[in-house]
Amino acid sequence: MRKITFILAVTALLAASCTGSKKQEDAAIAKEVTMNDSISQEVEKANAEIQESINKADSLVNNL
Repeated sequence: MRKITFILAVTALLAASCTGSKKQEDAAIAKEVTMNDSISQEVEKANAEIQESINKADSLVNNL
């Protein structure tokens, strides 16, 4: 009887401890997604600026 009670207690503690880390993991994932979104926005902005510079340079070369 004691063994069963001990096993149930350990199982309950393990189950309870797993729920807290899931929330922390979700928060870490959300933070990473937000960071990746901002990075991708900066990359898209840089690409647009590069394309604009290419177009200006192309226009200048065509005028020569």
